[in-house]
Amino acid sequence: MLLPAMQYKTSLRVIMEPRVKEARLEAERRRIQRELAENTQQRQELSRLQGQLAGARQRLNTARQGALSAPQRTQAEGAVALRSSSQEIARLEREVTAVQKRIARLPAEAILLRRESDFGNQLRQVQADLESAQEEIKRRLMGIRVPDYFLNVTIKLKSDALPQYIEQMTKLLEDFAWDFIAAGSKLPPPSVLEVDNPETEIMHLWKFGDANDLYRQMVGLRESRRYSAITQLLTEPERQMLMCDWEALSKTKRTLPIPEVNARSSDGNPA
Repeated sequence: MLLPAMQYKTSLRVIMEPRVKEARLEAERRRIQRELAENTQQRQELSRLQGQLAGARQRLNTARQGALSAPQRTQAEGAVALRSSSQEIARLEREVTAVQKRIARLPAEAILLRRESDFGNQLRQVQADLESAQEEIKRRLMGIRVPDYFLNVTIKLKSDALPQYIEQMTKLLEDFAWDFIAAGSKLPPPSVLEVDNPETEIMHLWKFGDANDLYRQMVGLRESRRYSAITQLLTEPERQMLMCDWEALSKTKRTLPIPEVNARSSDGNPA
């Protein structure tokens, strides 16, 4: 869970914005796919009911014609046959009426067909926009330089201290030129979620130029009153982990070439 309320000046903002756009388009695509599936189900149900109605009407017409063309019988037999055919006709009429009511609750076939066409057009447009956003993310990622040094800071806040922490940390960032990458909050297990006001564990990830830069920042923090106010909100000392890209520091890391379409070598032949 990112903490956008802290308004960090993150170096990853260049890709966070297209990532947000990508997530919005993904949600829009799922919504359209869901509505298209519901529309398809309604069309299938309408087609099934129309077939059922046609069959019921055909049986009703057959029963009516059979009642009119019944052979001459004795008076008693005629009364029994008339009563039986009347009951069958009444049952078929009820069946036809019931199917007609179910069909009336569904949108008309023309409306369903128009919706299907509209959903198809919307889905194609969203898919094109999504692919464009994903290409933009790839392009921007290629332009981000991976730093040589990282600092991972993990803290635990007291119950209900998150709003104060966000406020104090936002003020602290006005005094220091932090090079922030990301922040996240750990999701506690279900057993902890049942406890009122559980502790909040937060992770920060920063980058910096070299060890001297880190030392200067740490000295500055120790002298900051705002930082002291933040430490009062913690339940235990913060944990710090320094990470380095050793391949980059030793100059042994190789940069992967970016593939180009129809790239050519210096002699003019295809690469």
